[in-house]
Amino acid sequence: MLTPEIVLHSSRYAESGTNAIYLMGADGANPTKVPGGQAGLDPVFSPDGTWIAFLSDRDGTYRLYVARMDGTRTLALSDHADNDTELEWGPQP
Repeated sequence: MLTPEIVLHSSRYAESGTNAIYLMGADGANPTKVPGGQAGLDPVFSPDGTWIAFLSDRDGTYRLYVARMDGTRTLALSDHADNDTELEWGPQP
């Protein structure tokens, strides 16, 4: 498994031309697509490095999602009529 230092969204590596979430080392070699990160934008590592938060319009409205770095789980965290536009990890209560 890649020890990622960079997380980004890009359509460069996608055959469909749709944005997806990718991990790569600091040298930019071997981009690895995050399963569950399709149509993703603005990815951010969780403080413990096990999750990636991102925005996605896969259902027609931008929602906040999180995906495990290993691709074993993707969760939608928001479900309302408005687009989510910003995300940030905060301290745990």
